[in-house]
Amino acid sequence: MTIYDILKESVREGIKNDFRGEQKTRNSIWKEIIDSGDGRSFENRYPDTGIVALSSTLTKQVRRAVVGIDIGTAEILAMLQWSQKEGKEIDLFIGHHPEGRLNGLMHLTLHSHIENLLAFGVDVRHLEDKFDNLIEDLKLDILSSNITQIHDSIHYLDTNYISIHSPADNIGARFVYEYVQKKQPETLQNTIDTMLEIEEYAHYEGINIISPTIISGEPDAPLGKYTFTDFVGGIEGPVEVYPEMKKQGIDTVICMHLTEKAIDRCRDIGLQVISTGHMSSDSIGLNLLCDTFEREGVEIVPVSGFVRVQRKTH
Repeated sequence: MTIYDILKESVREGIKNDFRGEQKTRNSIWKEIIDSGDGRSFENRYPDTGIVALSSTLTKQVRRAVVGIDIGTAEILAMLQWSQKEGKEIDLFIGHHPEGRLNGLMHLTLHSHIENLLAFGVDVRHLEDKFDNLIEDLKLDILSSNITQIHDSIHYLDTNYISIHSPADNIGARFVYEYVQKKQPETLQNTIDTMLEIEEYAHYEGINIISPTIISGEPDAPLGKYTFTDFVGGIEGPVEVYPEMKKQGIDTVICMHLTEKAIDRCRDIGLQVISTGHMSSDSIGLNLLCDTFEREGVEIVPVSGFVRVQRKTH
């Protein structure tokens, strides 16, 4: 696979697993044309996914890729040193959380929350102004960010770096959602036990005591109607959505994590919350993508919180 192939396949799988559905995803406002340089191109609909920095062209063949949740200059330097020591060339770094210019575009993912919630039967279109206000706040935060830091480092280190964020989250969310649907747990504790059957969650519980956790509600409470919308959408949306979830029949939010402000709001209104854990959840979507890359001959070197689990079938 080339770098171009990896990006194209990631976006394709992200759209395929997007809770919004393919048509709505492809009609989203933001888009970027990624050109291979040899006459091929595709539309990328995810502003938090794409090229961070390249020293090669997109047609470079990737035989070995370093994949991690958070990859900064320190991780790149460490792995280039490892590469030299072991005599194993690194063709590409793949970070999950967006860096460089992609981090500066993260706020553009927020409006996807509205259509994700619609897919679960929750209509918050009347709260669009709340999303707009949060987007403006996030845009102000960018003014103090050193957006080009990682790009400038890569310029001198002669390597290649891409980020794959929302597509991997979509893939992971869909996998866990379908797993829970299949198992049909009755209570919150049953749901925790179901989550721990998934290897990434079991791994993190075993080494760090980071486990799927009930952060609002009682273990023996019925799971009821649930959403996975806080698994996706790039970043957390406005807290005003949680009363709407409760009012429109949602009993439980299953998420990677929530801010303290969001947790307090959920507890105040009696909305149950299960937090699955961030790095373990991120690892699921990345693993499903990496399985595809490996089948095409790419060796995966996991770093920075990424727990590699290989699955023959999904």
